[in-house]
Amino acid sequence: MTKGSPNSIIRLIEMLATSPKSKKTLSESLNLSIKQVGRLLEKVENIGYFLEETENKEFFIFGADLLKNRLFDDSEKKQIKKVIKAFGDSNPLNISILRKLSSLDISIPLIPDVKDVNRGKNYQNILYAIKANQYVWLRAYFSPNGKVKMKDRYVFPLSFIDNDQQFIAYEKSSRREKTFKLDRVGIVEVTGDTAEIRTKGKQKTDAFGITTLSKQYHIDLKLSDYAGLLMMEEFNETHQYLEKKEEGYEFRGPISANEGIGRFILSLPGQIEIIKGKELLNYLIAKKKEFNF
Repeated sequence: MTKGSPNSIIRLIEMLATSPKSKKTLSESLNLSIKQVGRLLEKVENIGYFLEETENKEFFIFGADLLKNRLFDDSEKKQIKKVIKAFGDSNPLNISILRKLSSLDISIPLIPDVKDVNRGKNYQNILYAIKANQYVWLRAYFSPNGKVKMKDRYVFPLSFIDNDQQFIAYEKSSRREKTFKLDRVGIVEVTGDTAEIRTKGKQKTDAFGITTLSKQYHIDLKLSDYAGLLMMEEFNETHQYLEKKEEGYEFRGPISANEGIGRFILSLPGQIEIIKGKELLNYLIAKKKEFNF
């Protein structure tokens, strides 16, 4: 087999997708030197697969076994009924399930399929950490603007936002709450480390489902009749902050972050006016600049 040839790479991917393999096993099976195998492993990562190494120095493609064997865990099984009713849902769990149901039965797992399955598993681990009040490691988190592009982050997840595509978490090293994108996480590793009691007691969730450890701030909004009724329908907890006016509604209440209410406002152009909330206004202006038509 030619050194670094497409055939050797394909064969390597097939082997790593089946079960963990050591460099020695790969070397013997592919008839290559240990150094050549090492270079091939680098190429496999460079084209988009995420390799993990076991304690026994064996390598495997993270998520490939779940996709290849169509393995569903209890959380995914419960989600199947919802997927059937909402086929186009963007929830990471739904996408993971659809990949397993619709992927071709081939020996080499496709990169997009593996990534979607990994994203679904990462989503479940973050969801578990939120419910169990535990810290997680975000392994190989990609930060395009950081000095170090790929970095492990030790965080305490608080809540999902943006249709579960992002999540807010408290980063212990910086002592700050930050927003992380699910797509940029390599692997989410639940640590079992319970958040400090003082931290847990400070958690606050606003009427839009966003949790924070920081201080909430109040906003004042003027809504059309349609926007007011829709807000009450979508966010049951907003009833206590909404007041019916002669024309429309007024919302006066605390928010944990701009993302929850911000997404709602952006979905109803011309229906909501910001009376008080400079941070929210600046957030919406910045979001508006991101739109491309």
